[in-house]
Amino acid sequence: MGGQACEIPVGWQQGFKQKRSLMPTTDLSLEDIHRLARDVMMANGCDAANADALADIITRAERDGSHSHGLFRVPGYVKALRSGNVDGTAQPVVTRRSASVVHVAGGGCFAPLAKAVGLPVLAEAALESGAAALSLTGIHHFADLWPETEYLAERGLVGIACTAYMPAVRCRPAPGLMRRASPRPTPPRLPVVGSYCPLAAIRARPSR
Repeated sequence: MGGQACEIPVGWQQGFKQKRSLMPTTDLSLEDIHRLARDVMMANGCDAANADALADIITRAERDGSHSHGLFRVPGYVKALRSGNVDGTAQPVVTRRSASVVHVAGGGCFAPLAKAVGLPVLAEAALESGAAALSLTGIHHFADLWPETEYLAERGLVGIACTAYMPAVRCRPAPGLMRRASPRPTPPRLPVVGSYCPLAAIRARPSR
């Protein structure tokens, strides 16, 4: 994180834009955003490891302009923690089940911490074996997918990240992908990451 300033968005819809002059804004550096997010998580039941992982993912979202996954989601994280559905002190366990398969049992944590402990092992396995897969169970996913694919691309790897979902447009539930992201390393520049939502396409074609 650098010293770049990031303005908290006041909205993208026309109605919000019309009220912008009436709404105060505060300029925050990325360090400010990280500190704020971490403090909020710590105050709502997270230990240091969980709070750091969430603060990192929120800060990355603000840095990259994905404001819908940045500070905008803090209330959602807090609500989940206060409900008891998420364990803010969970300690994910990493298991390398084979040369190319890595598994993380989250123990009820938010996904960012499980990814943080699993990605280094995944990258190591991929570099050693040529290809590898990482599965996460017992986690709560509330973030986007590009940070983990960026992690792989920065190490010269190509990868795909996805979440499982049950689309609601079919008469019978059918497994699908809620979100997918894929990176392409472009040394010496920053990696190129593409992210799209197949679920939106699925919802656009209702089944009879």
